[in-house]
Amino acid sequence: MLSALYVVFYLLIFFLAGFMLAKFKVIDPKHSKLLSSLILYVFVPAIIIRSFVNYFTIANLQNYLFTFLVGLATVVFNVVVGYFVSKPFAKTDYDKRVYRYAFAVPNGNLAWGFVDGLMGPGAILSHSLFTIPTTIYCYTGGYALLTKRKIAFKTLLNPITIALVIGIALGLLPVTVPEPIMLVINKAADCHVPCCMVVIGIIISEFKIRELLKSPRAWIFSLIRMVGFPLLLRLILPFIADAETLRVAVIYFSMPCGMYTLLFSEIVNEDRRSSAELVLVSQILAIATIPLVTLGLF
Repeated sequence: MLSALYVVFYLLIFFLAGFMLAKFKVIDPKHSKLLSSLILYVFVPAIIIRSFVNYFTIANLQNYLFTFLVGLATVVFNVVVGYFVSKPFAKTDYDKRVYRYAFAVPNGNLAWGFVDGLMGPGAILSHSLFTIPTTIYCYTGGYALLTKRKIAFKTLLNPITIALVIGIALGLLPVTVPEPIMLVINKAADCHVPCCMVVIGIIISEFKIRELLKSPRAWIFSLIRMVGFPLLLRLILPFIADAETLRVAVIYFSMPCGMYTLLFSEIVNEDRRSSAELVLVSQILAIATIPLVTLGLF
């Protein structure tokens, strides 16, 4: 439990750093787009490649195949259930899209840090395979949902999936990545989570915090998604999955709403209030709910 609290604490510090820098006009909120691109094109691929180079072997693939299938089943379940759960909370058609996306896609960027911190680097492979289906949905169906665009094959050609292919190849082939290149990958991967939190802080700074926190629907929805669903997994998965898959699943779906809930909305210039409410409220709730949901797992 203390490990979870420590992780939440250091994430909160980086969130506040981004928030205060933007509030005091040290940086322009528009810089969040630049940082988001850096995260998407450099840091996330780095952490994926690092994990696959170290842990993706034929033996591991055989061992974690079921983990992938469990991840696929959960994201399908969330997409379907999210369609119905979003209705009571949505005020507009776009609100419904936001809530549907938020129910299906947690903040996977934060989950990497939690899995690494609570379970160790060896669990990153299990986490990677478990989250592949959600990642694919995030950049295809989820992207189309929030940007109101049609799904196209080119949406699959993103840094995440390219990094997965590279990582799989490097992990399976009998090759050794040169040490200087591996050093760059490791350093880039270490920047991932802190930068994600800084970006969230910058975006939230554009809104009045008090107004965002007054939304009952954001609090109720976040509790359903971050507590209700992970606890449901804790009841069901012990009957069909191993302990590591259970832990990965519970950690992943106890995460706050994904930051792309905000970023994708910004692309089409939609009202980001619902997205900002969900992101802020879920971040605050995470301080208490993550330790609560993961209690007794470790």
